[in-house]
Amino acid sequence: MSNLRSVEEYRATLYSLLPRYIADELVAHKEVHPKVFRHATILFADVVGFSRISFHLDPVTLIRRLNHYVTLYDQVMDDFEIEKIKTIGDAYMCVSGIPHKKPTHAVDCCLAALHIQHLLKEERSEQPASAPGIDLNNWAVRIGIHSGPCIAGVIGSKKQTFDIWGDSVNIASRMERASEEELINISESTYNEVKLFFDCTYRGSQDVKNIGTVRMYFLNRLKAEFSEDVAGLLPNRELCRVYCDSYSVCEEAAFLNVLPRFIREYVENGET
Repeated sequence: MSNLRSVEEYRATLYSLLPRYIADELVAHKEVHPKVFRHATILFADVVGFSRISFHLDPVTLIRRLNHYVTLYDQVMDDFEIEKIKTIGDAYMCVSGIPHKKPTHAVDCCLAALHIQHLLKEERSEQPASAPGIDLNNWAVRIGIHSGPCIAGVIGSKKQTFDIWGDSVNIASRMERASEEELINISESTYNEVKLFFDCTYRGSQDVKNIGTVRMYFLNRLKAEFSEDVAGLLPNRELCRVYCDSYSVCEEAAFLNVLPRFIREYVENGET
């Protein structure tokens, strides 16, 4: 009985750290076989000028403030059923469509990015604490997004973490680095997945080592007909209707439980 309890406690701990299928495989086999996902969307977000900010803030204030931003991202990803991968310094990495496949991975990721912008604008302090060229109270975030195939899994035998690899990860990282303050930069592959719902602006190409040239777009906002607010950051009922029609979302859809919370509520209220 005690051994069974230990296994269950171990499993519960793993569930809090890893996707469920990864945790189950680790418990059963002590290792995880890499898995290929043909369709996923990766998002990177980081703080503009973080090195300068860290120079002007004491370490405790800096980490508390960074934790506030990361916690905000985590809450958004939970609401949109997007998997957090890791933080690297001030950078945040997550993926939509892994470990649970869904045809809406790119749209969900872009909706989450706009929601981050909405929350950051909502909590913006009216009393900025300024240093030369930076606002210490209101950190500016830039976001990059790319859609493509990935390999997911766990490697190593100590401090195991779930991670993803592949050219798509490198391209998403480059999209973030090529983005600008308080803007969302997406690759052409993401643009082609989401252009029905979002207003975007073509902005040129980015050379990616060993890959070639990647065309980029700024994701500006939701199209007016799909937006609840003037800024185009929040989806309305018409978006829910077209989203469900476009991806055959209904109560019987196998992937319903991994769609954004507001879509699940729309379906559960019988509006499809």
